[in-house]
This record gives sequence, C-alpha cells and structure tokens, in this order.
Amino acid sequence: MTIMVTRVAFYLSAHGFGHATRMIAIIKELLFQTDLEIFVKTNVPKWLFLNSITKRNKDRIKIVPQECDVGVIYTSGFLIDTLETSKVIRQMVAYEKTFLNNESQFCQNKNIKLIICDIPPLPFLIADKSNIPSVGISNFNWYDIYDYLYQKEKQKDFLNVVRKISSYYELADLLLELPFATSNKTFTEKKAVPLVVRKKTRKLAEIRKNLSIAPQQKLIFVSLGWHEFKEAVRKMFSDVASLKNSNTVFLLSSNLRKFSEPKNYFRFLPFEDPNSQDYIAACDLVVSKLGYGIVSECVANKIPMIYTIRPNYIEDILMGRKLDTFKMSKFLPSDQFLNGDWFYMIDEAIKLKEISQTVNIDLNGAERCSKYLLRYLE
Repeated sequence: MTIMVTRVAFYLSAHGFGHATRMIAIIKELLFQTDLEIFVKTNVPKWLFLNSITKRNKDRIKIVPQECDVGVIYTSGFLIDTLETSKVIRQMVAYEKTFLNNESQFCQNKNIKLIICDIPPLPFLIADKSNIPSVGISNFNWYDIYDYLYQKEKQKDFLNVVRKISSYYELADLLLELPFATSNKTFTEKKAVPLVVRKKTRKLAEIRKNLSIAPQQKLIFVSLGWHEFKEAVRKMFSDVASLKNSNTVFLLSSNLRKFSEPKNYFRFLPFEDPNSQDYIAACDLVVSKLGYGIVSECVANKIPMIYTIRPNYIEDILMGRKLDTFKMSKFLPSDQFLNGDWFYMIDEAIKLKEISQTVNIDLNGAERCSKYLLRYLE
C-alpha cells in the first residue's frame, strides 16, 4: 500500500546566508514534529542544509538549485549599484511567465500542499495560480527595499515594475513577521512572531579549545558577509603591528582565508561547518555589517557588536535603530568600518558584554512559526 506523504516547498533568497539559516531552524522543528517531506528551492549551497540535518531526517529534505530572486547588486564595499540592480529587477519581473509555468508544474508534480517563502516575491504568484496556500516568513520584503532605494526615481515605467513586486506579495495568505521588521505593508495579513534563531550545538569551551583560544584571549568575529573584501581585509589587518603581541584573536569567514596570510592572531571558520552560531556564542565581540542572521545570533547569545549599515538600505536602517535600544552595540559608518577604524573601539565595545547580559528576548520563533505552518496542513 502506498503511503501518501505531505510535501511542502520552501523558496529561499540566496542573498546572503541569513535567510537559509533561520529557515533551517524552522525546518528542523518541522522535521522533529512531523513526517513531512520538504523541498527547498534556493541557490544557497546544499551543504549548509544537509550538514545541519540529522542523518535520520536527510532523506526527507530535498535541495533543488533555483534562483528565486535577485536581491541587490553592489559596486564596491557596501554601496549598491542602483543602475545594475534596476536591470536585474526588470529581468526578474519579465521572467514571470516562465517562472510561473516551471514552478506550477513542479508543485503539481510533487503534490506540494504549502509554499513557504523567505522572501522571494514570485512564488506567491505560483501559489495563487495553483490554489496552494502560501506563507511568507521574514523581517522584510524586497518591495520595501526597492521602494526605499528608488523613492526619488523619476522613471515611471520602472516604478511600475517595483509596484508589480508589491502585487506578488499581496497574494500571500500570511506573513509571519520576524523582529527588526520593515513596514511589510504589502501583505494583507501579518502575525508577529518571536526571533527565529538557531540553537547552539556545542559547548562554548569546546569551540574555543578547537580554535586554540587561551582563557585570557579575547575572540572577535569579523564578518563581511558574502562580500570578498580583499583590500578591506588587508587594510584592516596588515598594518596593525600592535596585534602581534595582543591577547586579541580575530575569527574570519572561511572565504577570507585566501586573502590573509596565516598569523597567530587569525582564526577561520571551518570550511562547510553549518553551525556558525556556535562560534558567535563563543566570541567576546562581533564586528559586522547588519543582517538578520548575525544580529539575531548576537542578541540570542548576548554578544556585543560593532556594526555598520548599507546606505539607503531600509532593513539596515531600521534594524540599527532597534539594536541601539538594547545598548549592546556601537555604530560605525561603512567607510570607517572598511578602513578598520573599529580597532580603536574594541575595548569599549567588549565592555558592553555586561549590558548585553540583561537583554531578554523571546527565542521561540521557530516553534511558533512551525505551529502556524502546520495549521495550513490540517
């Protein structure tokens, strides 16, 4: 006798790892609570998902390479190339019919019962045309990002393209709105949920031991996200002679290893280790551009930050304002950040760790989201 398995599809942005990491927390919760089969459509590397899931559940999750949205295009540093970004936005909207045909067929063939998005716009159109319920999970949406970025844009035809993106989001049955949210006014129904964040998988002492961090040493994670800031890394570290005799150790992303000569004050995240939250929890300070993933894991583990924001990026602006209310962070403009001026703020920022211990925030977002999602499958 054939047993019918309920299947759901996640469509995830690959604009950074933050979308994937928070959905991993929800996917793990769903796999624990149910016998669902889960398809994940994204261009985020497969290893991030498969290395996060227990062997027992790996046959219940399928990662399907798929470009789901276009995000923004950068010129250099954290500056957004508005011209190139407008081109790829146009291309995405022009791709609507092809995307609709391909994904409608996929959902029909796989008998998908629920579509979950973080937070590509087009899959909501697929859900609407296929009579499949759809739920967005995010703190922002691309319409809010583009609307703010191009608010002074005089090209009427392009503003119509941006409004088209709004129309996709209006088709969603529900947005589960995460903390640090933009207006998300295009969604007709929203429910606020707590922070979705991955739980630690190892003891902090184990992490520090594996990184060869002595008890008296301070560990600082410097995160530049997806961007390979080759020159920035050199500016930040190559000329700081005082580091040679310092008790400060800097933890960098694995993709920056090729830009940095081995030094005794450098460590790197292990290649294809999916649990970066463990390393953040073991740090004394995080230095980073803002993003939901890094901020949520700092807040959850009470780790102070020195941060910068992307100019004209509304998610960063609003997130920075909220983060400042916790009084566990210090802001630095992006040009100073990339010049390494944050070196002179380290001691003062680390002292904020005492304040960060007083921050209390609900961390049950993954559990709450899974309950809402399962209601659509009852």
